[in-house]
Parts: sequence; structure tokens; C-alpha cells
Amino acid sequence: MMRVKPLLAALAATFITLGPVGAWAANEAPATAAAYAPTFVPTKANRVILLDVQPAGKRLVAVGERGVIMISDDGGNSWKGQRVPTTRTLTAVAFNDEKNGVAVGHGGAIVRTTDGGTTWQAVKVPETGPDSMLGAVALGGGRILAYGSFGLFMESTDNGATWQRTQIIDDEFDRHISQIFKAGDKYVLVGESATFAVSNDGTKWERRESPYKGSLFGGLVTKGGAWLVYGMRGNIYRSENQGATWTKLSAGDERTLTNGRVLDDGRILLLGIAGKMAISSDDGRSFTPLKVPVRQGIAQAQPLGDDKFLLVGDAGVAKVDLAAASSPAK
Repeated sequence: MMRVKPLLAALAATFITLGPVGAWAANEAPATAAAYAPTFVPTKANRVILLDVQPAGKRLVAVGERGVIMISDDGGNSWKGQRVPTTRTLTAVAFNDEKNGVAVGHGGAIVRTTDGGTTWQAVKVPETGPDSMLGAVALGGGRILAYGSFGLFMESTDNGATWQRTQIIDDEFDRHISQIFKAGDKYVLVGESATFAVSNDGTKWERRESPYKGSLFGGLVTKGGAWLVYGMRGNIYRSENQGATWTKLSAGDERTLTNGRVLDDGRILLLGIAGKMAISSDDGRSFTPLKVPVRQGIAQAQPLGDDKFLLVGDAGVAKVDLAAASSPAK
């Protein structure tokens, strides 16, 4: 089976065309409703495309191509590949607590766990049809939002056991949703073709003017309360007034940015294609490119402590020491 070019494919069966990704998804077996016993399969963590990693208590759970789910109970030093009830590419994983979580992906695939990722069960949601999910966010209290291609928006209030699909923004909205993130007392949605919307409850959405006319792939709220959004061609925009006005920033080059996270100390990491990684130490007012020993796309970064990070992406799993990477990239 041909390997698609991931991080832009990871943004899923979508943003540029449904060509290779759609062909891949069509050849994959559909998810079943069966629960799988904890069966570990031989999978090398550095030989598989991984598109997200999140903590489930002290455990790390990573997901990726062809339904791969991998778990680590020793801080990412060793990994076990799991047999799960789908072969669809999984694009995101989210946990409400150390036990309850979901993974979502291509072809409407949803699998859920109630034991911290030891076992997984497929959840059949006919309303998704063949549309692909690009992300999920756990909001606590059993609530999870999943979103993706062609305006796909799903909500669960029981930790992923059941789902409801809703048409959002307006009756005509059909753009791919890249990310939804919590920003203080509001929720922010970004996506392709200048899609930008804000909600007070995560259910009813109001379209706002985007600071960028192209596709946005992610966003976050800084420790100081500013909003950051980023996407194609390395574009970054920052707002200190909840999107009323924006300041354009740079992370050193035009490599597309696909993800980011705020660290406990307030620093901000931005990640992207072709080994792109940049850091801000001033609440997102400026970014410095980093040199990392990864040349492929970086999908997510998980802090390990002492300024060490676990990266997942096109090359699987890699570890980096931020101190060693802090020299300006050439």
C-alpha cells in the first residue's frame, strides 16, 4: 500500500485533494463494532506515521496510519502497538481522564477506550458517512467534540459512547475544520479557506472574519490570554482582543504550521512540515526557529520533563532536548 505524504494528508482526507488519501481510505477495511482484547502487535515506533499523542494519566497513547494505536508506560522509551477494531488512519486522540478517551480518523472511524487505552471498541455512527475526522477535543464531564472534512461536527456527552452530528455556522457550511480550541470562556474554530468561527458554548457558532485568507490549521490561547492562529505558508496571527484585531508574526520561513502547544511555564511551541519547530518565550509575540534532528513533518509534541519532548509525525517517534535545539536554525 502506498504511503501518502502525511502531515498535509494528516490534515486528512482533505485539504488539497481527496486523491491519494481518498484512494487509501477506500481500500481500508471498515471499523466493526467488536471490542478487541488487549493484543499487542509488533510495530516499530520509528517506522510508522503517527499523527497525535496524548497522555492518559501516566501512559502515553499515540495514533496514526492504518488504525495504529501505540502505548508507552515508561515515558516514551518503549512502545507497544495494539490491535484495534479499525484499519482506518487515525488522526487524533483525546482523553477526558486517565481512563476515558476516543480516537478518530478517516472514513468516520471512531474507537473508544474506558481503561486508559488497554482495550478499544469501535463506535458506529452512521451520520458521519464517509467523511473524515481531523481532530477531537475533550472538554471534561464526558463531553468530547470531533470535527473534520466538509463541515463534519460531532458531539458526545458520554465519553464517546454515543454521538450527535450537527450542522454548524450556517446551512451552507461545508469547509474542512482543522481545529477547535478553548479560549477562556469561548471556543474558537479554524479551518480551510479562511474558516474562522467563535462560540460561547461549543454548540452554536458565529462566523468571524479570518486574519488570513488561506487555510488555518490550528490555534491556541496563550498564558496571557492572547489568541494565536497559524497555518499555510508559515502564517501566524496573534490577537489580544479576542479576534477583533490581529498582528501578523513569522517563525522564520514559509513551512506550513500544523500544530502547537502552550507549555506549563508559558512558552509556546509551534510545529509543522519538514521538521518545522519554533518557540516563543514572550507570550507568542515572537518566535525563534529551532534546530531539531527531524526532517519530516512533526504532528505533535508531548512534554517529558526537564525540557525534553516526545515528537510524533511522519517519522514515527523521536525525542528532542529543547536546550540542544535552542540554537537558531540555519
